[in-house]
Amino acid sequence: MIPYYLSGGEAEGVRGDVTFAQSCLETGNFTFTGSAVTLSQNNFCGLGVTSSGSKGNSFSTAQIGIRAQIQHLKAYASTDALLQTCVDPRFQYVNRGCAKYVEWLGVQENPNGYGWASGANYGNKILSILQAILNM
Repeated sequence: MIPYYLSGGEAEGVRGDVTFAQSCLETGNFTFTGSAVTLSQNNFCGLGVTSSGSKGNSFSTAQIGIRAQIQHLKAYASTDALLQTCVDPRFQYVNRGCAKYVEWLGVQENPNGYGWASGANYGNKILSILQAILNM
């Protein structure tokens, strides 16, 4: 799956390593322990989990699920148009460009009050995971 993160991120101008680190956070390092999504959904970021008990979106393949995640991150990071066909069913719901920094992906840390997740320090958790990976 790593090549999907790297090539998909490069195709849309989104860092694949950051996207992978987010997946580690959202899936419990791909164990899916405590995650709202399951492996069979090919949803490695909780996309579409908008309330407690919600199962989120499902994708036909891991590659499509990762592309949707990358596109969703791009929606938060910039107002640039997608370069590939949109597979993110929630792309249109993002306040485009509201989280120019990974740290701003958490609603509580975002100065505009927008973000991917409501949990405290969400973006910082992603960056901590990324740093741990890079230190291996």
